[in-house]
Amino acid sequence: MLDVAAESSDAQNKEAVKSALMPAFTIFKAALNAIVGAKPLDELPVDKLAILDALGDIRYINTGTFVAMGVPLEHVNQEIHASNMTKLGADGKPIYREDGNS
Repeated sequence: MLDVAAESSDAQNKEAVKSALMPAFTIFKAALNAIVGAKPLDELPVDKLAILDALGDIRYINTGTFVAMGVPLEHVNQEIHASNMTKLGADGKPIYREDGNS
C-alpha cells in the first residue's frame, strides 16, 4: 500500500507538494466547471464532445499530478481496484452503505 502521507510529513515537503498541485487543481476545477458549471444536474447539456474534452483534460491533469508527486499511477490503480472489489457482494453487485455510497 502506498504511504504518500509518510513521504510528505515535513512542512517544507508539504508546501512543495501544495505548490505543485495547485495549478493542477485549478485546471481540474476549470475542466469540471466546463461540464457542470453552476447548473443543476437536470439542466446539464448533453454535449458529448464537450464532456469528452473535459474528461480528457481531467485525465491528463490527474496523470501529470501522479508523475509530479513521483507516485506510480499503475500501483494506485491496482490499489483502488482491489479496494473497490471488496465492496461487491457474492452476486457481483455493489454493496451500498446507508448514505448510498459503496
